[in-house]
Amino acid sequence: MLKRRVNQLVEAGLSAEYLCSSDLLLKEPAVMVEKEGGAAFLPDDCQLDARRTVAFIRKANEVFASEGRYAEFFNDPATLLLRSGNTGEIEAVQTSKNILYRKKAIIVAAGCWSGSLIHDLLRNSDVVLDVPVKPRKGHLLVLENFNFLQLKHGLMEVGYANHEVTAQHTTSSASGDQGQALSISMTATMDTMGNLVLGQFSFPLF
Repeated sequence: MLKRRVNQLVEAGLSAEYLCSSDLLLKEPAVMVEKEGGAAFLPDDCQLDARRTVAFIRKANEVFASEGRYAEFFNDPATLLLRSGNTGEIEAVQTSKNILYRKKAIIVAAGCWSGSLIHDLLRNSDVVLDVPVKPRKGHLLVLENFNFLQLKHGLMEVGYANHEVTAQHTTSSASGDQGQALSISMTATMDTMGNLVLGQFSFPLF
């Protein structure tokens, strides 16, 4: 299964390689691995600290506020995409309090809620767009000053990336109600502060 996944990643143009148990231990000596174990290694893969990333983006964008090119709208959720009466192109986002017109493009950056958001924004449109991105239930445990185990890379069970959708998928399920075969998966990584972060993810969040 891992070798097949590595081949798929390579064919898609990503840098990936299969590691046998001995090669895996060379990269992660603190991990207990059975002789038959292995891993898919993606050297270019990386993780972001969500809070620090958002803070960085906001700080960088604030430079453009004086030029009228940046504004923030809190507690004002997007509710609908508006089309031009002349061209039919999507030209604005209607929120609960405002109508925001685009100049070049409208970017949906709602993370794991992008699928349900797109479904809601297009509810009065004849456009059918299914974005297969959904939240999952999960838990994170942060162990501060935990020196017993040191990881060099972000680790995850192969099941974490084994997202499967049943064949009975329909476009009406885009609101977050499609069947999925998901098992409990574990992740482990070190955060930017040197803390050990353990994650457990299981079923979709409806």
